[in-house]
Amino acid sequence: MNEKAQNSKDYKSFVQNTLKKDETVLDVTIGFIGEMMGEKEDRQYNGVLICTNQRVVFHSKGWFSEVNRSIPLEKVSSIDLDKGLLFQSIKIHTSNDGIYVRSALKFEELQRFQKNIEEARDAKNLNSEENLQNNNSLAEDDPIAKIKKLSELKEQGIISDEEFNQKKKELMDQI
Repeated sequence: MNEKAQNSKDYKSFVQNTLKKDETVLDVTIGFIGEMMGEKEDRQYNGVLICTNQRVVFHSKGWFSEVNRSIPLEKVSSIDLDKGLLFQSIKIHTSNDGIYVRSALKFEELQRFQKNIEEARDAKNLNSEENLQNNNSLAEDDPIAKIKKLSELKEQGIISDEEFNQKKKELMDQI
């Protein structure tokens, strides 16, 4: 993590006011969004780009405004890095949105940040798949879930009323 970013007012504001109870900061770096002379949505904001175990957030805390642009990790589809003469940039894409941050930091720092986002996203996706598989295996062992499935089969005409009632009785005895 970038020490200067961790000591910034933007990072401290994020941790104090925006970080969720079940969220852990994995990495933070300094950068800016928008254009130097931009207005409205294109206005420039200096702040921090934060990767947590749940999302990627650009956070800027000013005197009269606060900016939060957030993307859930599972929505991150790709990450682009560009190395320029003065500024490096990182673009975090989703299917219909994104965060574009430029920074004067070393390119290697943005590469590290990209790696941390990808690792956190992959770990979150892996956990989601494992939970889904665990829930499916639990449902397969659940007599109530089996009765519901049998009911669907009966409604579709795949099994008879007699077969349904017989199997339902066996499953009800397991409860």
